[in-house]
Amino acid sequence: MQKIAHPPSLDLEGGDENESHYLGSGVFSGLTLREISANSGTSSGTNFQFRQVSFDPRQPAYFVKSKSFMYGRGPTTGKTAFEAVCRESVVAGSDIPTKALSILQRTVLPALPFINATRLETACLGVGDCGPIPYALLAGIIAHSSPYITEMRAIHKTVWSHALLALEDEYRQPRLQTLQLALLAFSARPIYTENAGQSDIGLARAIGAAHLLGLHMEPSNWDLPLWEKSVRKRIWWTLLIHDKWRAVMYGRPSNLHRLYHNVVLPTVTDGDWGKYASPAVQLSLETFVATCRLTLIIELMVETMGELSDWQNSIVVRSAVGSCMRTVNFVLALSGADRESFWMPYSSLHISNSACLLVRIAIQSKSTDADLVAESIRSVILVTEGLLSMYQESAWDVAESALKWMTAILSAACHQLPELKESARAVARALDIPMNSDDISVEEAFSSSDLNFDPMAWLGNDVSWLSADIFNGIPGPESSIEGMQAPMF
Repeated sequence: MQKIAHPPSLDLEGGDENESHYLGSGVFSGLTLREISANSGTSSGTNFQFRQVSFDPRQPAYFVKSKSFMYGRGPTTGKTAFEAVCRESVVAGSDIPTKALSILQRTVLPALPFINATRLETACLGVGDCGPIPYALLAGIIAHSSPYITEMRAIHKTVWSHALLALEDEYRQPRLQTLQLALLAFSARPIYTENAGQSDIGLARAIGAAHLLGLHMEPSNWDLPLWEKSVRKRIWWTLLIHDKWRAVMYGRPSNLHRLYHNVVLPTVTDGDWGKYASPAVQLSLETFVATCRLTLIIELMVETMGELSDWQNSIVVRSAVGSCMRTVNFVLALSGADRESFWMPYSSLHISNSACLLVRIAIQSKSTDADLVAESIRSVILVTEGLLSMYQESAWDVAESALKWMTAILSAACHQLPELKESARAVARALDIPMNSDDISVEEAFSSSDLNFDPMAWLGNDVSWLSADIFNGIPGPESSIEGMQAPMF
């Protein structure tokens, strides 16, 4: 039987000495380059080499190959980071890398399949043509798995500190695994939920690397191995998911515009096993595709947010209360097994947004709709009690993060909604926020929550924003902060 010849991998060629960067055809046509065989690593007579991966005259695709300019190495490499993470993880027992890989395959990749698990396993075993052992990526996988391993929850910041140093080194010579490590960080809980500023900067950096590697271009007809084409699509769409969801959660502009990328929606055949995937794997891929489609709706929301009508319209308010109550009921119905499954890092923000929107509606409706006020307050109390129970029972980080975002809102709202005072106190006690009086000050709530922003830049010298500025509409530049998201209707 004749062996099928597959095109060589763009990601793996060149080793540690060379890099391949995407170059637009318009710019490329103005350069004088010499085409080389994809298998060739040397050339003479020119400083530039290139590989053409698409011969479509309407959309040719070129990658310029050049020497890597590393300018020395830092103290942390992928291997040293992996070794440091393994040392820290001894407290959780033996063979943590194997456990982390199992968690990745069982929990994370079914939701966000941006890593080819089969090739990852092969690379870790050092066999086949899957490239060198991806030490930096393995460090990130262990760090990402820390919320799922009870014994590691106390050291998740320590292991992530090593993994992020490895990511810094990876960016000096970006590959697909660089973006995979970055996506592990963006999808992690709770560290990237709380450090919103740095995660936004990290996302912009990852998008820059993705453009450099040509991930924004549709690769289906490129002269690349099938596995590489599919994983490029899945990485790109996972980046797009994070970009759009961050934009809508924080009210910031999106980094990606539809005019400048053309990667089509993935299908169930874009998984590791293609058309031979099992029914369970196909179902997971269908879920991922559905998330991608939902992200396109989110993109439209981001683009039209400034055109929304006055939110105080009674029909809109009633609809918003209904949506928030569905979120509350969903949270209250969660089982222990549900909480152990994969949760996006934005999940806590969805929960806290719903609670904060209910508070907002209750304050705004005090003089017009007593039933709506009572309904909203009751839902806030119920979801607060439910989150506290889940946090105290299993230290669930999603509940903890949601409660942290809710703390200041509950504390400040007590002045106009005294029914929430006991809930605010309960949250303060659970999160170890000091209470020097019957009321929790907003400053204490913010300073004790470990959230990465200065509350006074948002609040000014009083809390009038709660009933006046924010509750009259989406806050403007003077009243916006890292953690205050425009409510989602």
